[in-house]
Amino acid sequence: MQVERYGGDGYAANCYLIYNDAETAFALIDPSVPPSEVVARRGALPLIGRIVLTHAHYDHMIYVNEWRGLTRAPLAVHVAAEADLRDAERNVYRMFTGGEGGTHAAEIHLSEGDTFTLGDEVVTVWHTPGHTPGSICLYTEGVLLSGDTLFAGTIGRTDLPGGREQDMRNSLCRIFSFKKDAVLYSGHGPVSSLAKEKKYNPYAQWEF
Repeated sequence: MQVERYGGDGYAANCYLIYNDAETAFALIDPSVPPSEVVARRGALPLIGRIVLTHAHYDHMIYVNEWRGLTRAPLAVHVAAEADLRDAERNVYRMFTGGEGGTHAAEIHLSEGDTFTLGDEVVTVWHTPGHTPGSICLYTEGVLLSGDTLFAGTIGRTDLPGGREQDMRNSLCRIFSFKKDAVLYSGHGPVSSLAKEKKYNPYAQWEF
């Protein structure tokens, strides 16, 4: 699996373009940057097969309407995140900007254990509530896209609408108990690895 990171400056959310080694199948994860940023790096916009939100907070989907309109790719969210798409209170658009924002209903509703393919790569959905009820991680061999569940050196906050500390503990227990290593691409901040976070992340020492 190939992963390209866009955005992520300061507190901004990371956006990821993921694709198979043959570069024949692409998905966009958390459209926090406009399509022009991808075009500027790649020279042209690849054919996006789907847009996936790791959760429906505004900073992770601020350009989702532009991407949906341009690519006509279906939007995929966890079923528990569907209501957040259009609710400016739940997607925290109102809290952080004072305005209204969101997007229309998703075409694909994801659940724990669902998969999708990018060429010969299989991507598996992990439902990891805690930051939001509809938070997910995406795993394929050697790669974990963790959204705002797990970051380099810390974890996602649980004090926003729908957040719940016990759910976060349960989700982290699952992640830190995973037996394989993976490159960790989180919703904010730098790239890390699951092995590094197991060793150094203070939340790996939580009593689960």
